[in-house]
Amino acid sequence: MTFMDTIICPHCKKRVELSEAIIHQLSKAQVDKARAEERERTEREQRDKALRESKEKDKELEEMRRKLAKNDEESKKREEGIKEDAKKEAEKDSINEIGILKKQLEDARDAERKATRANQDLTRKLNQTSQQLQGEVGEEWLKNELRKNFPYDDIQDVPKGITGADIIHEVKNKFGNSAGTIIWETKKEKGWNKAWLPKLKDDMRKVTGSDCILVTDVLPHGVRSYDRIENVWVTNYETAVQLAVVIRKGFLDVAIAKSTANYSDENLRNFYKLVTSDSFRHLFEARKEIIDRMSEDLEGEIAWNERRWKKRKEEIDKLKRNNREIYGILESHIPSLKPLKEAEVFELESGEGETTD
Repeated sequence: MTFMDTIICPHCKKRVELSEAIIHQLSKAQVDKARAEERERTEREQRDKALRESKEKDKELEEMRRKLAKNDEESKKREEGIKEDAKKEAEKDSINEIGILKKQLEDARDAERKATRANQDLTRKLNQTSQQLQGEVGEEWLKNELRKNFPYDDIQDVPKGITGADIIHEVKNKFGNSAGTIIWETKKEKGWNKAWLPKLKDDMRKVTGSDCILVTDVLPHGVRSYDRIENVWVTNYETAVQLAVVIRKGFLDVAIAKSTANYSDENLRNFYKLVTSDSFRHLFEARKEIIDRMSEDLEGEIAWNERRWKKRKEEIDKLKRNNREIYGILESHIPSLKPLKEAEVFELESGEGETTD
């Protein structure tokens, strides 16, 4: 039995089955009407039910959307919190990493500075060692050459305490008699230094040498092989031995002259020996150097004063000319003005003879 086989009783409002008997008792039109109403009612119930179900579905969907939105918001907040925590942690790690990198960079720079200083120190030491070795090589070469060329002479290192000179060369004849002493100093430098000369002379005086020779790779300007500069022989390595031959011969000739001199008076011989000795000569050379320096200072002061006096005279002459010009201007306006004499002009220039009202 279906809904089409039942109807609602218009009196009791109950659903009753359409029996064959009832159907025959009702007219066809009533049956159709009842059936139409039943269909309409059924459809309305179905629509209402569907509408209720749809509203419930919508409500459930809305609740689900709200929950999803809430979950999304919570998820977003959690995500943002996680991101913020991660950012803070990353920043913290970054700061730590930057600090570590800065420390590493500073350590690296410090190590680089230390390495640079160590390299500079090593380079300086190597240069000093190299110069020292070169100097020692030059000194040893010269010492060997002197010994080879002058077998009678006594050629030794300068005693300790004499920091500048290198070799002390005592000239002797074949009988072993001393004729004088040469003080040698060798230089292996890249440039010429005039300050070497007075230092070598002081070293020569400390050991009472007869003469001194400076051997250097770089000669002063204008010197080709050797020269005498400020009472010091200056030469290069190529001509050092040849120069020693000449100086050595001079020593021997003087020694022979001294030994063959015949003086009847013992005091005169002693006096001659004194005034021809190296120590006496060094004394006068030192005094001469002091006098030369004092003379240079005095000449400098004189030149300075002369320049000063010349400048003052120029200023006085200028004032004289100015006074003449001023007086000439006044005289052109005041014809009766008494002409000034040279002495009066000078008084005006010096400020003397002025009167006040």
